[in-house]
Amino acid sequence: MLENPMSMHNGYGKADPQEQEGIITTSIDIQKLQDVISRAVVILQDCPEDAELDDLNGSINEALELLQKYLGQ
Repeated sequence: MLENPMSMHNGYGKADPQEQEGIITTSIDIQKLQDVISRAVVILQDCPEDAELDDLNGSINEALELLQKYLGQ
């Protein structure tokens, strides 16, 4: 944790490039992420409320696998 949370800012609300070393940034395709999340939600919604525990676990695992595939894990 930084002692001074503002130490990385140059006073104009932008991070000081000299102090950004080591910061990891990622690019996210928002449309693709929304699609993957929507598909995972549909998988979970398709599981009936009175489903057996194994069926419920199967749906949860299927949704998780879809999300993990998107994340590249």
